[in-house]
Amino acid sequence: MFVSHRRPLALALAAALLPATAFAQSQAPADATAPQAKELDKVVVTGSLIPQTQVETFVPVTIISAEDIKARGFNNVAEVLQKSSFATGGVQNSQTSGGFTQGADTLSLFGLSASYVKYLIDGRPMANYPALYNGSDVFNNISGIPVDLVERIEILPGGQSSLYGSDAIAGVVNIILKKNIDGSVLSGRIGGYEKGGGQSGRVSFATSVNGAGGRWNILLGVQAEKADPVWASQRDLTQQFNVDARNGDAPVASRDWTILDVENDYSYVFLDPANCANLGSAFGGTEGKQSRAGKGDYCGSQWTPGYRTLKNSKESAQVYAHSTFELNDLAQAYADVLLSHEKVEYNSGSNYLWWGTEVGFGAYYDPNQGKLLNL
Repeated sequence: MFVSHRRPLALALAAALLPATAFAQSQAPADATAPQAKELDKVVVTGSLIPQTQVETFVPVTIISAEDIKARGFNNVAEVLQKSSFATGGVQNSQTSGGFTQGADTLSLFGLSASYVKYLIDGRPMANYPALYNGSDVFNNISGIPVDLVERIEILPGGQSSLYGSDAIAGVVNIILKKNIDGSVLSGRIGGYEKGGGQSGRVSFATSVNGAGGRWNILLGVQAEKADPVWASQRDLTQQFNVDARNGDAPVASRDWTILDVENDYSYVFLDPANCANLGSAFGGTEGKQSRAGKGDYCGSQWTPGYRTLKNSKESAQVYAHSTFELNDLAQAYADVLLSHEKVEYNSGSNYLWWGTEVGFGAYYDPNQGKLLNL
């Protein structure tokens, strides 16, 4: 065990030398070669009781500015986020055929469920969409915010549940709105495809109103969009079955009308005395008598793949109002109003949904055949 004893004389000498040392250091000339301190731009991602800056977080914050959005011609906030490098998972959206969440747009980060992304507007959580994503998960619709109101979008990827809650497993998206708009902004755009279909148009209006000596602010945005569908029949690659034979086998036409024998390996029972002539006008007049090896005759067409939408039609309109009132230096009252209307039309194709009378639905008995039959 070692014990250190300090003598009064040594302590007095140390106390006398400290001011002189500090004075000498303060008078030392500055080293011109010493690296200068670098000021970093402060970016705060809010939404919790513990705001953090970009310097303090170990995960970098990706910022998409209004200039970036305008330069790349994005129509809405959903397109901006879905084109980010973190959006690696497929989601159901307004271009899904036969889904459970038609009209809404959302995002998947790192392939995780859309319900694992936390959305904020100016640091405040967004309200949930009234329907469930795929009929099972709570999520947010990000297509209802007019793009002209956005100042920037901050993306904080990765698990952030410790700060933002259990719905931030995949990350956090903070949409920062403009506080003031110099004058009113009216914009529009039209587009289409050189091979036909998909014509679209969008018009948007944004403005802001200030009052009460600058303490009260209202931000208003209106946006409307209409897009026509793109049919598979408008593209050479998808308008019909592949006509190139493989291994010497010709492409097989679709089975559009037939009767199945459920007791005999589901073989065909062809009962059309007109040989499909009564159905000849279907699918652009391409319907006719077809045959499959080992099955029999039926009524079908080689052109049914063209009767589906590659791109769905969509009509949408959004009205967004954001109001703030500065009560004092420490308190602010705010209110958000979002009205959104979206209508999506699509055709999933003749063979996507099969409404039959299988055994599960109830087959019928044909006395002329003496068998159970299934349309």
